[in-house]
Amino acid sequence: MSYAKLRSHRTHVYGLIVVVPFLFLSSCRSAKRSDDASTCSETQERLAEALAESMVLQCTANLAEIEQRGAELERDNAALRSENTQLQEDNAALGGLKDTNASLQAENEQLTTESQALGAESEALKAQISVCVDELEEARHPGDIRDRLALIPGLGVQEMKTQIDGARVFSVRIEQPLDHKDPSKGYFSQRFVLLHRSEDLPMTLMTTGYGLFGGPDTWVDHEDELTVLTGSNQIVLEHRYFEGSMPTHRDPAEIDWRFLTIEQSAADSHAIVEKLKPIYSGPWVATGRSKGGMTAIFHQRFHPADLAGIVPFVAPISHGINDARYDRWMTQIGPNDGRCRTQIEDLTVELVRRRAELATALRQSSAYFDVFRVEAVEAEVALSANMAWALWQYWGSPELCSSIPRAGTDVTQLGQWVFASPYDILGGSGGSDEPNYDQYLYQLYRELGGPSQSAPYWEAAVADVDFSMLPSRSGPVWASELPAFDRTAMEKVEAFLSNEATHVVAVYGAWDPWSAGRIQVDETRQSRVFIAPAVGHSADLASLSTGDRSRALELLQAMYGRLNFAGAKTTAPSAEQWQHMRESSQWLDRHIQRQEMRDLRRAALSSIGANR
Repeated sequence: MSYAKLRSHRTHVYGLIVVVPFLFLSSCRSAKRSDDASTCSETQERLAEALAESMVLQCTANLAEIEQRGAELERDNAALRSENTQLQEDNAALGGLKDTNASLQAENEQLTTESQALGAESEALKAQISVCVDELEEARHPGDIRDRLALIPGLGVQEMKTQIDGARVFSVRIEQPLDHKDPSKGYFSQRFVLLHRSEDLPMTLMTTGYGLFGGPDTWVDHEDELTVLTGSNQIVLEHRYFEGSMPTHRDPAEIDWRFLTIEQSAADSHAIVEKLKPIYSGPWVATGRSKGGMTAIFHQRFHPADLAGIVPFVAPISHGINDARYDRWMTQIGPNDGRCRTQIEDLTVELVRRRAELATALRQSSAYFDVFRVEAVEAEVALSANMAWALWQYWGSPELCSSIPRAGTDVTQLGQWVFASPYDILGGSGGSDEPNYDQYLYQLYRELGGPSQSAPYWEAAVADVDFSMLPSRSGPVWASELPAFDRTAMEKVEAFLSNEATHVVAVYGAWDPWSAGRIQVDETRQSRVFIAPAVGHSADLASLSTGDRSRALELLQAMYGRLNFAGAKTTAPSAEQWQHMRESSQWLDRHIQRQEMRDLRRAALSSIGANR
């Protein structure tokens, strides 16, 4: 019952207390006119008294209840006041939150505006990125090989015209560190020539060991024997410090020769493989002739993972600076009967003995010799007479032995045989390539070593020759700082070849003086050393016996994964194909011959100077 209802009930009760006695009194006043007036009055008084008493009791009870309920209501009201106070506090707090919310809403509207702007900018950037991705993908896989090469960092590329069907040829320069272990020492530009057929084909990496023998144009139409055999791509690499790959164009005396080592050279080849392997992902096979073949061996020695194999031709590994094995080999070289060796030795002595006649004939036949004093030409003839090594190296063959002049031959015929084509032992007496000898000699004295090349019969014959009449030549630019010979360099190479090297096909000539330094390999590792019969430094695959050629082709098939004749894998090339490959190797051999004959001549001059 609510407080308002209690108050209404109390008022009603008080009203009854007043009204009921009044009704009884009114009734009694009416009864005075009758006989029962006194009785009525008495009765009314009793009733009124009883009723009043009853009403008082009832009111007392009601008042107690009302007071109890009032106390409860007071407690409820106190609770409501407390709750109202809390609500007021909460409302005050909500007022602050409303302000914060209003601020956040304003900030959100600002962020929404900025987000919309960023969204528009993001869409524009996405469009630009999409274009860049397309351009990058096109750059990674451009349609033209020249463009792909040009994208390689550190490469400069120029295309050259070639007559080779289905091929394109590029002259390339690559920036190489002088010291691959410490690039901070500077860089140099190294040259190579790339013959491109297809990115899917193998790569034949041919190192010359010297320069490019004149420049990239020399190689624009040349295919190596292995390139012809396999139909592969081809690189012809110029050796560091030679011709156009010198570390500087300053005075040669200022060149730092310390970095002309087999390890640095191998690192040059390795850098080229690393840069081009993403394009030419097929097998890479290193090859080369003579010093170039040695360079291929060094590449595999230091970076075997680069290569599927190596094919060095006539590449010697020497034991020291004066390796006596070559002298012993020269006493056994040629046909077994030894007659050819004896004929060459006799011819040597004959030339020295008749040097005055030959000098006169040379001065009469060539303006080149006419400018020198006759004594100088005589000394030149005597020096050139030490020709056994050169004859066996470059012309060792049955034809050589059958053509050697006999004692007493007419001086004109004698001079023509010795100093004219094909032998021309004076061909190494000079020329623009002679400065390359400094580089080769440095390598010889530091790591490569070389033959002793003693010839007692010649040395005895020239005992009274005045070699001081020869034009003076300066020594190497590094002569004042002769490098210490590192015997371990070749020892480690030989240990690698014997114990670790795999997929090696090496070819040597049976009549080549350098074959005394032929390598040894483990034939259980898909490797073999072949000796071509009755041939000198021009030995190649075509000059091998039929059985050896077949075995060599099997090993090459394992390296390259393909051979290029008649679509077959093991069938031998035709005679015409072998002839084409033979001509290719002979072309290269002639270039190397001119370089190495100068080296031999300078070595002979150095020997004379050391012995007198």
